[in-house]
Amino acid sequence: MKRKAIILAFSIILSFSSVLAINSYAAERKSQIIHSSLPIVLKQHHNCIAAYRGDEIIEIFTDVVYDTLPEYDRNTLKKGIPFSNIDEVYSAIEDYDS
Repeated sequence: MKRKAIILAFSIILSFSSVLAINSYAAERKSQIIHSSLPIVLKQHHNCIAAYRGDEIIEIFTDVVYDTLPEYDRNTLKKGIPFSNIDEVYSAIEDYDS
């Protein structure tokens, strides 16, 4: 019985530390996105839109279907649209999604 209690306690502690590690990674990743000197560029990614920082995709917006956008928007997104912060990206995505 004591052994089961120890195993259960260890499992709970391990699960809790995993959650903390994941949350810490997510917070660090968000901080990197916000504080980087590279612009965030919105571009076509397959048949949707993605936000890039350099060559790295930081978020994919699958709610926006690239093929359904007006020709001007598609051409602009092929070249890429730079933004200085992620809030501007979200605002632009709302415009495309509406």
